[in-house]
Amino acid sequence: MKNMKYTKSIRFKILLSFIILIFTITATVFSLSYYFTLRIMENNTIAYTQKLVGMLSDQVDSYISYMDNISDTIAADSDVKRFLSGSDNGQEVRERMNAVLSVRSDISSIILFSDDGRVVLDKENQTLNPYANYQETQWYQQAKASDSGYAITSSYVQNIIKDDYRWVISMAKTVRNKDGAPAGVLLIDLNYNVIRDLCVNITLGENGYVFILNESSMVYHPHQQLIYANIKQEATDVVSRDPRTAFTTRNDATGRYYTVETSQKSGWKVAGTYDLKEILTYRRMVNNTYIVLFLVFLAIGFFISQKLSSMLTKPMNQLIAGMRRAEQGAFDTKVNITTEDEIGRLASVFNTMLSHIDELVEKNKEELENKRKSELKALQAQINPHFLYNTLDSIVWMAEMEKSQDVVEMTLALSNLFRSSISDQNELVPLETELKNIESYLTIQKYRYADKLNFKIDIPGELYGCLVIKLMLQPLVENAIYHGIKEKNGPGMVVISGFDAGADFILNVEDDGTGMTKEQIRSLLDANSEPVAGGRHSSGIGVKNVDKRIKLYFGEEYGLTYSSEPGRGTRVMILLPKTGTKEGDA
Repeated sequence: MKNMKYTKSIRFKILLSFIILIFTITATVFSLSYYFTLRIMENNTIAYTQKLVGMLSDQVDSYISYMDNISDTIAADSDVKRFLSGSDNGQEVRERMNAVLSVRSDISSIILFSDDGRVVLDKENQTLNPYANYQETQWYQQAKASDSGYAITSSYVQNIIKDDYRWVISMAKTVRNKDGAPAGVLLIDLNYNVIRDLCVNITLGENGYVFILNESSMVYHPHQQLIYANIKQEATDVVSRDPRTAFTTRNDATGRYYTVETSQKSGWKVAGTYDLKEILTYRRMVNNTYIVLFLVFLAIGFFISQKLSSMLTKPMNQLIAGMRRAEQGAFDTKVNITTEDEIGRLASVFNTMLSHIDELVEKNKEELENKRKSELKALQAQINPHFLYNTLDSIVWMAEMEKSQDVVEMTLALSNLFRSSISDQNELVPLETELKNIESYLTIQKYRYADKLNFKIDIPGELYGCLVIKLMLQPLVENAIYHGIKEKNGPGMVVISGFDAGADFILNVEDDGTGMTKEQIRSLLDANSEPVAGGRHSSGIGVKNVDKRIKLYFGEEYGLTYSSEPGRGTRVMILLPKTGTKEGDA
């Protein structure tokens, strides 16, 4: 129930609104940032790879162009042309070749083949491999068939020279004699390590690498032997055929990314590749970083939302607390809210309203107190004439009977009774005083009824100091005499008794007269009831006034309770508090 009440509070609604707003903004910002970060990361990776591959392609082109220039220089040499024309034995050509080899360690060998079957090797002690027919080699046939007279091979093991097997890349060029006619082929074997070193220096992440393809075979690959042994797979077919410069393949469990550049000089495909798992790893790192940052920012946003919602609703809670105190009757409450917003203005109006209500309540209390005192005075004035009427009637009766001494004593008792009533201005008197007054009253009534009336007062002495309403017992005793004893055949008894009841005490006025029915009792105490035939309506005004006076002074839980049966007498019980706390109000 407490949680349900909290979810209905303004603070919860403000907090929820802030959280939804912060979550939406934070999620949107981080999602966009995450998306663009991944795009930028991927684009940078692609751009970086393309740049490195492009640089490698340029280096390969530059190197091949340089080697082509060297071959052109050798082919244009006059000694080479004389040899091809048959006017030279090739010794000068060999010297020219050795001169080039002495300054170019990247060239493995240089061989000149004439169309008439003569050959010039760069070393005198070398001979051709008798089992290898150079005219059937790929480079020779390509150089002869090419319109440009130029051919370059992929990497392979050269076997033209006897007992010399080197891993090379061959560059073959058709050469012309001094007449300008094609007369032979110049072969320059490039050291494979040169291309390998160019490629090895390119780094693409932890598992990336570059490789080079020609139209039909592999020029360079860091795992070339594994590929030839079918231990490792590479998407060479796709790289060779796909016109795109960047693409992704799924040739293994995760796939690889490829960037391809085509060499303008050689037509080779220079490709860079790396494992997509690396990108996924970086993506997970970015993803985890953004998740942590998102949660941190969300926590900060939640903390700020709590503080803001608390700050915004604190004045409202203060105002609610003030309203609850006012609801319990504390109209002197002041709500101390000094803000200049709507809540501050509402608090100011609330304080002004409570101030007016407090003034009205105090004024109302004063008016009610004055009204209560006026009602009590009116009730007392109503009781006193009623009692006086009955007493004077008794005195007249005794005077008619010429009982002068009894008239004197009865008049003296009446005088003492009224003197006591008039001299004490308080509405509340000690029970002892009230008992003296009622004893004077019973003495007066005893003279009137002679042997027909007997009375007894049995009150514990410890109750004598308790405060009671003045002239409270007289209407009750009068009612017992006139409507109980008087109607009875033979003498009757009126007993006034009392006993302690804890915080309260009880007084009883009993008679053994004719008694009453339940309807008569209800009519006796009900201010709105009609008189019942045979009832005690003539004295009911006094009894009702006594009950009303007690309730006005002490509260609704106190007052009179009647019990009676026809022919068996009547008892009225008076419940009063032990302490007369309202004495000062009189």
